[in-house]
Amino acid sequence: MNEIRPCPACKGRELKEEYFEEPFYVMKCQNCDLVFLGNPPEDESLYDEFYAGSGDSGEDYHADSPVLTLREMYHINAQRIELITRFENTGFLLDIGCGNGFFLASLKEQTSIDGLGVDIAGDAVEFARREFGVAAKTATIGDLLEEEHRFDIITLWHVLEHFKDPFRILRKVHALLKPGGACVIEVPNLNSLKFRLAREKWEGGNHPRYHRTFLRRRHSGER
Repeated sequence: MNEIRPCPACKGRELKEEYFEEPFYVMKCQNCDLVFLGNPPEDESLYDEFYAGSGDSGEDYHADSPVLTLREMYHINAQRIELITRFENTGFLLDIGCGNGFFLASLKEQTSIDGLGVDIAGDAVEFARREFGVAAKTATIGDLLEEEHRFDIITLWHVLEHFKDPFRILRKVHALLKPGGACVIEVPNLNSLKFRLAREKWEGGNHPRYHRTFLRRRHSGER
């Protein structure tokens, strides 16, 4: 087992075990209440495994269960795009963690926004380019910073929770935005009824091997 790391938010070491799914320890910081994976795996190639469930047909979204069909994903993406088009500056969009490219495909069909996707899963990026003809490449946020790219809008759809230190990532994302740009983030809610009912199964993308941070909406009265 990897050594349990300190809290990525406050660096605190007063931790409480929230869940255990061998060999993974999901910990809660007693100082700032952040819930995070205490011993994340180092193998980034597991994200190729994550997207492998989509197959060449493109009928599935990813390995999550229950599987989302393309029709369902386009409906979700239509809602996301409606939100994005409210912003004044929409010229150049970056989709971080673009995966198989379904969001970029919807963006291409429904708007004139110029979109670029990046992901560390090379097979998923190749699928996005081949099947949807969208602009996507295998790259990290650090790669984009070195290339001095800047964007009007940056989206992270169920991506932020996959980073070991989401706060450091958000600082990098901010550096990639043009002045007046906007960042749109969607994350799973650890406090949601859906997650609580499904947690015992830890299926698909919800499994701790993929998530590094377990974000939640605080109830009224919580500090």
